[in-house]
Amino acid sequence: LKVNFAKSSVIGVNVNIDLLGVAERFLHCRVGLLPLMYLGLPVGANPRNERTWKPLLDTLAKRLGD
Repeated sequence: LKVNFAKSSVIGVNVNIDLLGVAERFLHCRVGLLPLMYLGLPVGANPRNERTWKPLLDTLAKRLGD
């Protein structure tokens, strides 16, 4: 298996932005930001905040037909 760097992102936590730029150019990928979406759920967001769950609740309401 090979990594598809065109679809990959490098995300730094407490890392200098210059280092992320170097990693981006070296790996030929893009720099991502937190919170990121994984399987429709925000990763790195505050789970206690209502805004975190709003997109998921809207999607569920649409699928259930309100």
